[in-house]
Amino acid sequence: MTSQKQAEANRRNAEKSTGPRTPQGKTTAAANSTTHGATATIYRPIRHENPADHHAIRAGLIETWNPQTPQEYQ
Repeated sequence: MTSQKQAEANRRNAEKSTGPRTPQGKTTAAANSTTHGATATIYRPIRHENPADHHAIRAGLIETWNPQTPQEYQ
């Protein structure tokens, strides 16, 4: 069971956790859950990635492995 003192501390800390406030912080946070990699259904490049390289590598893997079903693409 949480003590009254701990519950009050939790409430105070929760008031400080409001998420990113600047446009740059919001952009960074938006990319946190982005699925990336060769099997990404929706590809959004990470800041340091070159989208053309990603698509070339993915196309090469598809050509090499020749997946036949949606499960094989994953």
